[in-house]
Formats: sequence, C-alpha cells, structure tokens
Amino acid sequence: MENTETIVEGYTISSKLTKALSDYEKAEAIHQKTLKRCEQLEHKVTLLENRIEYQKKQERKRRTHRLCTRAGHIESLLPETKELTDNQFMAFCDALFSYPKIKELVSKLLAKVKEEN
Repeated sequence: MENTETIVEGYTISSKLTKALSDYEKAEAIHQKTLKRCEQLEHKVTLLENRIEYQKKQERKRRTHRLCTRAGHIESLLPETKELTDNQFMAFCDALFSYPKIKELVSKLLAKVKEEN
C-alpha cells in the first residue's frame, strides 16, 4: 500500500492516518447508534415492567372486589355473622361446607360452570 500524504490546514497527514481517522469516525458512529438502540431497549423493558405491574394491581383490585362482594352477600343472608370474629366465621364456614349435601351442591354447581365454559 502506498503511503501518500495529504495536507490539511497546513499539516501533512499520511494516508494511513487518514484511514485510521475514517475508521475511528465509522466506529464512533456505530457506537453511538448502538448506545441509542440500547437506550430504546431499556425504555421498552421499563414499559413492559410497568405494564406487568399495572396488570398485577388490576388483578388484585378485581380479587378484592370479588371477595368483598361475596362476603357482603353472606352478611346480607346471615346478618348475625357480623358479630363473629374472623376465627369464628372461618369455623362457621368450615362447618357449613363439611355437610355432604352442601359439598354435593357445590360440586354440581362447579360441574355446570365447567360445562358452560
């Protein structure tokens, strides 16, 4: 390869140095493009994490609403349950759902729901 010289602003620059500078500029451009892409991907990850967190909160709200609605319905049917402690209420539910006829009724209801889906 021939080593030619170029004069830039009064300085003599060899062709090897000119090529090295050109290669450096190309590498720097690639580096900047890669950094920008990295930032974009980090932003995308953040958006996805936020979406997951939002969906978890929404599911938690739906669950809380469902539990309150169902417990409220039990209280409306049996207002006396308001006076029970949590442990007493749990014991009441355990006793209620231990009856074979109740278990059978619940099983039939669940089977019907599965058929509909």
